Amino acid sequence: MKRWVLMVIVVMLTAAVAVAQPRGPRDSEKAVADYLQLTPDQATAWQQIQKDTAAAVQPLRDNARSLREQLRTALDAASPDAAAVGALSIQLASVRKQIRAAHEEAKAKRMAVLTADQKTKFEAFEAARGHRRERN
Repeated sequence: MKRWVLMVIVVMLTAAVAVAQPRGPRDSEKAVADYLQLTPDQATAWQQIQKDTAAAVQPLRDNARSLREQLRTALDAASPDAAAVGALSIQLASVRKQIRAAHEEAKAKRMAVLTADQKTKFEAFEAARGHRRERN
């Protein structure tokens, strides 16, 4: 009977932890905001930076998607044109670089809103997240 109760408790705790995990971009943004203890003004600024970045990046993502499709079509041709494939690859790399630059600019804007202590916490968070990505 004790084992049964213990097993039920473990299952319930595991389920509770799983449910509490951030699920999407909004949840992870809230988790970071909570971790950094952003003020309402800081949270508003971060949300605006996110909206501005999304608006700037969406056309670039659409362009990248189109270029990937064109590249896939060019590569699937019976005899692919190396010049066309090369040109599409270069264009795609350029768009990816623009997307990366937009994200780096947004990060710099978010950092500018933070206090020194919050910056330290955010940098530690980013380092841990980068380390976690490397393991996966």
